[in-house]
Amino acid sequence: MELKQALQGLCPDETDSTYELYLELAKAEVLRRLYPFSQKGRSVPEEHQMTQVRIAEFLLNKRGAIGETSHGELQMQRSYESGDIPSSLTRNLIPEAFCPGEEGLHETPTN
Repeated sequence: MELKQALQGLCPDETDSTYELYLELAKAEVLRRLYPFSQKGRSVPEEHQMTQVRIAEFLLNKRGAIGETSHGELQMQRSYESGDIPSSLTRNLIPEAFCPGEEGLHETPTN
């Protein structure tokens, strides 16, 4: 399933450009956590693409409440795990690091 289609199923009624923007934001977060020292030229590995979609869904649903840990209107109260992307969404993203000069032994970044 295409990432944008998956996000559309979770958050209907948005524009294509909105889906693309939030998928890019989520991609940056996934790559930052997987490759903390260099994300240049990397793409999200297939096994982490649904995490990218879940982070994009979270960000879309939390628009206007970024940084808040709780929110209330009338009789409805919401609380969030944190003011940022919750660790429960990113706990399966294990950082990959290399020793100096060792990077050539591992998968090379793609364009």
